[in-house]
Amino acid sequence: MKRVAFVLSILCMVGVICCFSSSALGQTASPGKAPVSTGSIEGKVADHSGSPLAGATVAITNSQTKESITLKTDVDGAYRADHLAPGEYQVAISASGLITRTEVTRVKERHTAKVGARLKPVISGASSPSKPS
Repeated sequence: MKRVAFVLSILCMVGVICCFSSSALGQTASPGKAPVSTGSIEGKVADHSGSPLAGATVAITNSQTKESITLKTDVDGAYRADHLAPGEYQVAISASGLITRTEVTRVKERHTAKVGARLKPVISGASSPSKPS
Protein backbone atom coordinates (compact mmCIF):
# COMPACT_ATOMS: atom_id res chain seq x y z
CA MET A 1 0.00 0.00 0.00
CA LYS A 2 2.86 2.36 0.82
CA ARG A 3 4.44 1.61 -2.56
CA VAL A 4 1.23 2.48 -4.43
CA ALA A 5 0.91 5.80 -2.57
CA PHE A 6 4.58 6.57 -3.25
CA VAL A 7 4.25 5.80 -6.99
CA LEU A 8 1.08 7.89 -7.26
CA SER A 9 2.73 10.86 -5.55
CA ILE A 10 5.73 10.61 -7.92
CA LEU A 11 3.41 10.51 -10.96
CA CYS A 12 1.51 13.55 -9.69
CA MET A 13 4.74 15.52 -9.20
CA VAL A 14 5.95 14.59 -12.70
CA GLY A 15 2.61 15.73 -14.16
CA VAL A 16 2.77 19.05 -12.31
CA ILE A 17 6.36 19.64 -13.42
CA CYS A 18 5.52 18.89 -17.06
CA CYS A 19 2.52 21.23 -17.03
CA PHE A 20 4.48 24.00 -15.33
CA SER A 21 7.51 23.80 -17.62
CA SER A 22 5.37 23.77 -20.74
CA SER A 23 3.35 26.85 -19.75
CA ALA A 24 6.37 28.64 -18.31
CA LEU A 25 8.10 28.37 -21.67
CA GLY A 26 5.04 29.63 -23.54
CA GLN A 27 4.61 26.35 -25.37
CA THR A 28 1.25 25.01 -26.33
CA ALA A 29 0.34 21.52 -27.39
CA SER A 30 -0.71 21.83 -31.03
CA PRO A 31 0.37 18.65 -32.75
CA GLY A 32 1.30 19.19 -36.38
CA LYS A 33 0.88 22.98 -36.32
CA ALA A 34 3.76 25.43 -36.20
CA PRO A 35 3.06 28.89 -34.76
CA VAL A 36 2.38 31.49 -37.45
CA SER A 37 3.76 34.98 -37.03
CA THR A 38 1.74 37.78 -38.57
CA GLY A 39 2.14 41.47 -39.27
CA SER A 40 -0.04 44.56 -39.64
CA ILE A 41 -0.81 47.47 -41.93
CA GLU A 42 -1.79 50.85 -40.54
CA GLY A 43 -2.04 54.41 -41.69
CA LYS A 44 -3.81 57.74 -41.63
CA VAL A 45 -5.96 59.16 -44.38
CA ALA A 46 -6.45 62.86 -44.98
CA ASP A 47 -8.12 65.05 -47.58
CA HIS A 48 -6.17 67.37 -49.89
CA SER A 49 -5.93 70.03 -47.16
CA GLY A 50 -4.48 67.58 -44.63
CA SER A 51 -7.62 67.25 -42.49
CA PRO A 52 -8.28 63.71 -41.19
CA LEU A 53 -10.76 61.83 -43.35
CA ALA A 54 -13.20 59.84 -41.21
CA GLY A 55 -15.13 57.03 -42.89
CA ALA A 56 -12.78 56.52 -45.84
CA THR A 57 -12.75 52.97 -47.19
CA VAL A 58 -9.51 50.98 -47.00
CA ALA A 59 -9.45 47.72 -49.01
CA ILE A 60 -6.46 45.48 -48.27
CA THR A 61 -5.88 42.55 -50.64
CA ASN A 62 -3.24 39.82 -50.37
CA SER A 63 -1.54 39.77 -53.80
CA GLN A 64 -0.97 36.01 -53.71
CA THR A 65 -4.18 34.61 -52.19
CA LYS A 66 -6.50 37.45 -53.32
CA GLU A 67 -8.08 37.42 -49.84
CA SER A 68 -9.38 40.88 -49.02
CA ILE A 69 -10.58 42.85 -46.02
CA THR A 70 -12.29 46.23 -46.02
CA LEU A 71 -12.03 48.76 -43.20
CA LYS A 72 -13.29 52.27 -42.50
CA THR A 73 -11.08 54.99 -41.05
CA ASP A 74 -11.95 56.35 -37.59
CA VAL A 75 -12.63 59.99 -36.67
CA ASP A 76 -8.89 60.69 -36.79
CA GLY A 77 -8.59 59.21 -40.28
CA ALA A 78 -6.69 56.21 -38.87
CA TYR A 79 -7.04 52.52 -39.66
CA ARG A 80 -5.23 49.34 -38.66
CA ALA A 81 -5.40 45.76 -39.94
CA ASP A 82 -3.79 43.13 -37.70
CA HIS A 83 -3.07 39.41 -38.03
CA LEU A 84 -2.06 39.57 -41.70
CA ALA A 85 0.04 36.76 -43.14
CA PRO A 86 3.46 37.87 -44.37
CA GLY A 87 3.48 38.80 -48.05
CA GLU A 88 2.65 41.50 -50.57
CA TYR A 89 -0.60 43.46 -50.22
CA GLN A 90 -2.44 46.00 -52.34
CA VAL A 91 -3.97 48.82 -50.28
CA ALA A 92 -6.71 50.86 -51.98
CA ILE A 93 -7.94 53.94 -50.13
CA SER A 94 -11.07 55.71 -51.33
CA ALA A 95 -13.73 58.21 -50.32
CA SER A 96 -16.68 59.77 -52.09
CA GLY A 97 -15.68 62.65 -54.37
CA LEU A 98 -11.96 61.94 -53.98
CA ILE A 99 -9.45 60.13 -56.19
CA THR A 100 -8.73 56.55 -55.05
CA ARG A 101 -5.13 55.89 -54.12
CA THR A 102 -3.61 52.43 -54.46
CA GLU A 103 -0.27 51.34 -53.07
CA VAL A 104 1.54 48.01 -52.82
CA THR A 105 3.29 47.17 -49.55
CA ARG A 106 4.96 44.16 -47.96
CA VAL A 107 3.91 42.75 -44.59
CA LYS A 108 6.68 41.14 -42.55
CA GLU A 109 6.39 38.96 -39.45
CA ARG A 110 5.94 41.01 -36.26
CA HIS A 111 6.18 44.33 -38.14
CA THR A 112 3.71 47.04 -39.09
CA ALA A 113 3.74 48.44 -42.63
CA LYS A 114 2.67 52.10 -42.85
CA VAL A 115 0.39 53.15 -45.71
CA GLY A 116 -1.14 56.58 -45.45
CA ALA A 117 -2.75 58.78 -48.05
CA ARG A 118 -3.78 62.34 -48.80
CA LEU A 119 -6.70 62.07 -51.23
CA LYS A 120 -7.26 64.73 -53.86
CA PRO A 121 -10.65 65.84 -55.19
CA VAL A 122 -11.92 64.27 -58.40
CA ILE A 123 -11.61 66.69 -61.30
CA SER A 124 -14.00 66.10 -64.18
CA GLY A 125 -12.24 64.06 -66.86
CA ALA A 126 -9.29 63.11 -64.60
CA SER A 127 -8.25 59.51 -64.14
CA SER A 128 -7.32 57.91 -60.81
CA PRO A 129 -3.54 57.68 -60.29
CA SER A 130 -2.21 54.48 -58.74
CA LYS A 131 1.01 55.97 -57.36
CA PRO A 132 1.37 58.61 -54.63
CA SER A 133 2.00 62.11 -55.90
